[in-house]
Order: sequence, then C-alpha cells, then structure tokens
Amino acid sequence: MAGNKKAFTAVMRNYLVAYRMKLNLTQYEVARRAGFLQSEYNLIENGYKGHRMDSRRIIRLANALDVSIEDFVKAEAEYLDLFDAKNGREKRWY
Repeated sequence: MAGNKKAFTAVMRNYLVAYRMKLNLTQYEVARRAGFLQSEYNLIENGYKGHRMDSRRIIRLANALDVSIEDFVKAEAEYLDLFDAKNGREKRWY
C-alpha cells in the first residue's frame, strides 16, 4: 500500500486566478515573483498542493499578487471552508 492518505477532491483557488487576472499575469510570472516553480504554483492554484498554507507561503503569494496579507488570508479562509465542505471535513475550533 502507498500509505494512509485519504483521497481528496481538489478545489480550485479561484481567488488566486482573480488576483492574477487583475494584474494580467501568467502563472509563470506569479510563480517567479513568489519564488516558486511554475509547476508548483499551478498545483497550488488548482487545489492540488498547499491545502494548509504556512505563513511564509501566504506572505510570498500576497506580495507577488499585490494583495494585502489580510485580504489574502480572508480569501484563503473562504477557500478552506469550501475545500472542507467538498471533502466532508468538519470544522474544528481549537
């Protein structure tokens, strides 16, 4: 067996697409600004990587897309709610 990871339904981060389109940037340009490979950024934008982004990644992407950290975090929180709903995960308040 390959491991215990459960399969998940990918959910596209539409907010990243909207921010990117507002600046008329390609995925490659955003990735370069943020210090990622284009393939890595593509996986993030399309919901296959970074389901729980750490603060360093959030800051790098917010800066690359000229978005305030606060607005970026709010958009990511909405994305996580949608991701959890589509994947049958309960909200947990710690």
